[in-house]
Amino acid sequence: MQEALDRYKRELLEHKHRQGYEKHPVSADEFPVWEDEQVWVD
Repeated sequence: MQEALDRYKRELLEHKHRQGYEKHPVSADEFPVWEDEQVWVD
């Protein structure tokens, strides 16, 4: 039962995220600002 509830919650969140991105799509210049921040240095 718990697994079914967890799966339902996950699917609901995914649906909400999908709706949000459909209403407000990611623009081409939205994330390039963070590209330099993603570089991992050892």
